[in-house]
Amino acid sequence: MREGNPLEGWYQVVRLASGLWMLAEPGYRGCPVSYLVAGSSRALLVDAGTGIGPLAEVVRSLVRLPVVAVATHVHWDRLGGLWPGLRLYVDRRERERLAEVMPEDPRRLLGGDSLTRALPQGFDPDRWWRQLPALDIHEIAEGQVLDLGDRRLAVWETPGHTAGSLSLWEAREGWLFTGDTFHLGCVRCGEEAGGMRALASSWRRLASVRGETTLLLPGRGTAPLSSHILERVERAAQQLEATGTGGDFGDFAVILS
Repeated sequence: MREGNPLEGWYQVVRLASGLWMLAEPGYRGCPVSYLVAGSSRALLVDAGTGIGPLAEVVRSLVRLPVVAVATHVHWDRLGGLWPGLRLYVDRRERERLAEVMPEDPRRLLGGDSLTRALPQGFDPDRWWRQLPALDIHEIAEGQVLDLGDRRLAVWETPGHTAGSLSLWEAREGWLFTGDTFHLGCVRCGEEAGGMRALASSWRRLASVRGETTLLLPGRGTAPLSSHILERVERAAQQLEATGTGGDFGDFAVILS
């Protein structure tokens, strides 16, 4: 992880390029990462992390633009920082799962080895993750574009981690946002999401723009990554496609979950 300044005692905020910030949570297991992309007319929050820290305050400190959000998939650590009234773009299949995302006992998510640093001052576990805020939810699909004015992010359907997992491609800048479809460490592949072959197809899609990618932006762990790793991702995809089983590829691996 590149050096950055912790904000509000929880987020590591790193300016990666003009109009692009990484909002990392190194204090939580696996280091969930969100991104803020600013255009000329509005800003886009790519995933919303755990909600342990005050994400809305962080975002408002960085941009003075209308903000919308997109969930690369519906798992609790992509939605925790959403705030009331925010417009959220999500895949149709993932939208159907929103009602199921709430953990029955949120305190369990803070136990064991989940935390690697102290919780931020003022955090109240009894008020955390009781319900999703009232959101302005819009479905989004392959071929659509999230238009920020002078920046346009193409929506790619990249199933494998979940059935409705999305990646985003900003072609002019060469920014590739992969959510949990690809990251270093252990990528979990859902059998109900099409299994290994679906993930292999998605990895091939990511690798198809390796020559144009300037920043590879995964949803957790080390970020950003060099686009050179996409050559290895393509070779790994060939193995997944051939065997239909997971594998260990050095600094990244795949298991069926």
